[in-house]
Order: sequence, then C-alpha cells, then structure tokens
Amino acid sequence: MEVEKIKIGNATSNRNAKKILLIVMITTLCLLIFSNISSPPVLISPSDSRQILTVDTMSRSVNKISYASHLPIYIDGESDLISQGWPGTGVDNDPYVISGLNITGPSTSTLIEIRNLAASIQINNCLLLGGKNGILFYEVGSHLNPISIISYNIIIGSIEHGMSLSCNNTKICCNTISSNGGIGINFDDYGSGINISCNNILTNDEFGVSIPANHMTNIEITWNCFIGNNPSGSSQAFDGGTDNSFKYNYWDDWVSQSEDNDGNGILDTDYPIGGATQNYDRFPRAKCCMYILTQASPSLEFSVGLLGICITSIIFSKKRSR
Repeated sequence: MEVEKIKIGNATSNRNAKKILLIVMITTLCLLIFSNISSPPVLISPSDSRQILTVDTMSRSVNKISYASHLPIYIDGESDLISQGWPGTGVDNDPYVISGLNITGPSTSTLIEIRNLAASIQINNCLLLGGKNGILFYEVGSHLNPISIISYNIIIGSIEHGMSLSCNNTKICCNTISSNGGIGINFDDYGSGINISCNNILTNDEFGVSIPANHMTNIEITWNCFIGNNPSGSSQAFDGGTDNSFKYNYWDDWVSQSEDNDGNGILDTDYPIGGATQNYDRFPRAKCCMYILTQASPSLEFSVGLLGICITSIIFSKKRSR
C-alpha cells in the first residue's frame, strides 16, 4: 500500500511539473511575440503574399512598437542637424540619426526632408503616414563618402511618393513602402552608388521603383518584394538610366506568366523592366520572402519554433499520461 501511494505521489508530481513547464514555455512565447525585443531581421515565406502585407496588417503590427510622435522634419544642410540637436557627427562610424519617430503630416508637407547634405545620415525605425512624400533627399551624399542609410521604416499613404531621392552612396533596406499615390521609390534628378535591397514595396499607384532617363547609374535593386504596384501598367519598375541592375526580386504579376520548371526558386522567364533601356530582372524569384516589418519585432522563426516545442511537449505529455 505504501509503495502504491509513493507511485501515485510521484506520478502526480510529474504531471504537475509538466504543467508548470508548459505554462512557463507558453508564457515565454507570448512575451516574445508581444514585447519589443530587438532582434535581427528574418525572412519569412508567406504562401499568399498579397494577404500578408496589407495596410491593415501593418497598422496592427506597428501598434506593438513604441514610436515618439513628431512634427515633419526639414533639414537644409548640416548646420540644421546640429542646431536641431540630432545625434551624431556625420561620419561613417558616427552618422547623424533620425530614429523611432511617428510622423503624420498634411498633404502639403514632406514628412522627412533632407537637402544639401554631404555628411552621413541614417533614418531608421520611423512610422511615416500621409504627407506629400514620406522621405525626400535632395543633393544628399557625395560620389566618394560617406554612406547614408534608410532602413526599417514604414511609409504609408503619401500623396506623391514614398521616397523621392536625389542622392549618392545610399543604402535603402528593409523598409515597407505601401499605398502611396505616386511611386514607391522615385529617383528625381541624379544618383549613383545606391543599393535597394530587402524592401517590401507594394500597392503603390505608380511604379514600385522608378529611375529616370538622366544622370542615374550603378543602382542595384535586389531581393525586394514587389506586389501590386502600377496596376494599370505592364511593369512594376522603370529604368531610364545606365548600368543599373535588377536581380532576385519577386514580382507578383510575373508568377502567373512564368514557371520554375527546375525548382530552383527562380522563374524561367526574365522580368521586363519598363523604360527605353529595356532592362530585365534576369533572376525573378518564384516566391516572396518578406522581411519582418520592423527591427524591433521578435524573430518569427524563433517564436514559431518555440510554439512548436510547446505543442510537441503537450502531445508528448498526453501520450505519456495514457
């Protein structure tokens, strides 16, 4: 009888321990998903890319991130950055930084406007809603150094363009640019040494990216996700410059018109880019791999992995208890 009591007691203790472990794991998962844990960007492969990134989805996602409300920003030269108190010194290893802001403006105002700047600047983790343009660069950067970076921003609903740029040596990465009345990323005058990578560019009324027929050269457009831009046209991008490169982008209007017969993830037919240069994306991707919307979001793969561990543990516990 004493032996049976000990066995029953041990079994009860084991069950209680398993319940406590599962509660801890599930609680940890919830904290990871809904807290602002900083983590590097991870790629996700949605089965239906049109439904994953919508304005409604983005609005719900950004509500989890803490932004500081701010009026539209106008910078004309490095002296304005200094007088307005933006951190940094403008060199490559200590750029001026505009970060973590929620800016909503009227249709007559560009939300972040930078002019006549040779120093390095970073604009990241900002939520830009409405306005005339989301971000405007005019004569920013030089042909040599330093490098400016626009990253991890969400730009929605500008009257004209998400970004309107005349700049050199600029990296544009991991932004979501959606539902603007003009072009997603528009080059307005000149530019070279520019890299546009890993952006979600979707449902803009005109082109997702447009490079005009003037002094635009050596622009790389790679690993971006183009969805539903320029719906009345035949291409989601325009290139009128020289020596510009489109590679490994996803174009949602091309998936139904080409196939991936060898299963290597690259469609077998080149994607045509609009413009007199007759450029092509020689490696159009068959699936859309989108970056998580903000740098502050937890790793989706880690969260899903932890959820898998929780589910596996529950199933295992039930089997063992039978």
